Amino acid sequence: MRAIVLLSLLSGSVALGQSIEQAKHVLNFDALTPSWQELLSTLHEVEYVAAPFTEARHFKFKTEPQRYTGVFRKASNGAVSLAYEDGSSMALHVGDGYAYYRKGDGPAKAIPDFASKRDSVSLLPSLLGLKLEDLNTVYTVYGRLESGNAWELRLVERPEVEMDLTYEQIDVTGQGPVVETIVLRKGAMRSIEITLESPEFPESFSSEVMEAYFFQP
Repeated sequence: MRAIVLLSLLSGSVALGQSIEQAKHVLNFDALTPSWQELLSTLHEVEYVAAPFTEARHFKFKTEPQRYTGVFRKASNGAVSLAYEDGSSMALHVGDGYAYYRKGDGPAKAIPDFASKRDSVSLLPSLLGLKLEDLNTVYTVYGRLESGNAWELRLVERPEVEMDLTYEQIDVTGQGPVVETIVLRKGAMRSIEITLESPEFPESFSSEVMEAYFFQP
């Protein structure tokens, strides 16, 4: 399910047709409004999530994106897992400062720091839990709350940042405590869009699920 941009906006509304950047609704993490404080607090309190996902990888010189499907999971410690259901049977386990992968029944391995895949997946725990303070050091964070508990965020690379960021812009949309879409953009050349659908919020994961999807080398 995708977030729908509604016409009736909450307090702090912007003119119709304005982009989130044109509205200049920059989030100040030292002085968040009560509405944003409540939303972020609610998302931070969500411990376990499981949801089917679709990942579409867009490339400038290809007319159709490469599409993958699988199951996304988030554990209480903030770590996330993506289990792909395509022919590779790839699974990823990403947390604070680490990223592991496993193919099929093969051994779990660390994704090297220099690998391009590491740059993409290392962002997921912060984005899916909306823990944005660390990302705010390299991205300007714009936010907009809409009626019906819908919201959207846009992270734009700060011009003063000297490091070469893999993604210049990141868009995140959601509804209440649910993140629905994440779009990672690298100029006009490529982007990755992850869509979560019909999430479930179990009280915990079984030991079998933890072993299968939150593995370690």
